[in-house]
Amino acid sequence: MVNRSHNTKAIGQILNHPRVYGMVSDDCSPDPFLPPEGGFYIVNDAETGVVRLDQAGAMTCAAHIATLPVMRGKAKMFVKDALDWGFQNTLYTKVIALIPEFNRLAIKLCDDCGFSREGISTKSFLKNWKMHDQILFGITKTEFYGG
Repeated sequence: MVNRSHNTKAIGQILNHPRVYGMVSDDCSPDPFLPPEGGFYIVNDAETGVVRLDQAGAMTCAAHIATLPVMRGKAKMFVKDALDWGFQNTLYTKVIALIPEFNRLAIKLCDDCGFSREGISTKSFLKNWKMHDQILFGITKTEFYGG
């Protein structure tokens, strides 16, 4: 089960976990990471995963996904539940995600959750003082519900 959360301590613990922070942060991110205000934070009951939905347009939001290592094998269901929550509780009809090319687990997760690869944002993510491309993923409400 997922719910909207305002528990910045729990969200921060997920985002600052050593195995998570290294994948979601760029070289200029603060350490420790402080969850930005705004958007919708959706967490699971065990507080082991978080999806932040930020407005990217009138009907589009950008998803930022982070799950603790204990979520391995359960992340797909969590993300799908979070997307369902977002589509049911907001006016958003499309979700996008930008995933750095080196984050193979996040790329597989987006593929497994039904996102389509829509493009590349070239040299847009600084990691280890090297600029990396990011893959743009997207899914519409209609696609998500299979219609």
